[in-house]
Amino acid sequence: MSFLSIYSNQNDACLLLNRCFEQFAMLSISKQFNSIKSVYLTLVDVRLAETEFQTHVFYKVHEKLPEHKKYINFLQNTKRDLQVYIDDIPIIYHYTDFAMQLQNPKNNSKIFSSLLLNRLLNSIDLLNITTLIYDLSRFYILLHQTFTQLISIQTFEIITLAEFLTIGKKQFRQNENFYDNIVQKGIEAINRYHTFTNGYIQPGRCNLTQQFQSITIDTLLTYLMTTQNSDESDIIMRIIIVLVNYHNDLLNILETDIDEI
Repeated sequence: MSFLSIYSNQNDACLLLNRCFEQFAMLSISKQFNSIKSVYLTLVDVRLAETEFQTHVFYKVHEKLPEHKKYINFLQNTKRDLQVYIDDIPIIYHYTDFAMQLQNPKNNSKIFSSLLLNRLLNSIDLLNITTLIYDLSRFYILLHQTFTQLISIQTFEIITLAEFLTIGKKQFRQNENFYDNIVQKGIEAINRYHTFTNGYIQPGRCNLTQQFQSITIDTLLTYLMTTQNSDESDIIMRIIIVLVNYHNDLLNILETDIDEI
């Protein structure tokens, strides 16, 4: 490396050595070097290997060094042109950029009040979770209206959601995927709310919360539907009520903000 750097320059020396390593590796893998060995027993073998390396690697690469340099310059120019192109593309603003600018004091003026927008941004997660109301409502109606007369009270105490779904599909003979989809979306909605609240639910208007369980297709029907024990059942409607209250409270707050603006 020292000799080559003096002989030419450091950039050419690096390029030459790298290309030599690549050529040597390729010939070694393809076993085109008959004289390359792990151990040399005679000086003749060493000289033969050196001659073969010079012939098929070093001087072969050295002769094509101008072509390699030209290709490297092409790549560098391409990289520069690409960077110029990227720099000329209009800036794409993301949600985080918008949220950050809302905190800028210069935007909090009489002309541009950020109160409402800040309130909306801070409520994004809550607004997203209220979208579960649709799937939960369909799930609730399926169990409490469409399928509700298909089993006796005694059976209701021990049957699972999967068994209830099977009975319902046999009775109504609707497109099988129709009811499966409603149940699957309902299960996902309950479990998503469970994740969102870390497994807690607010049973009433007070701030107290209690734990509840996520569900599967094998969950007992008594946990999902209305029973005499309101604290341990009817989980679908309990979540719907909480989400509706969230939604209505947020709307009331936003309406108040709009009046103030």
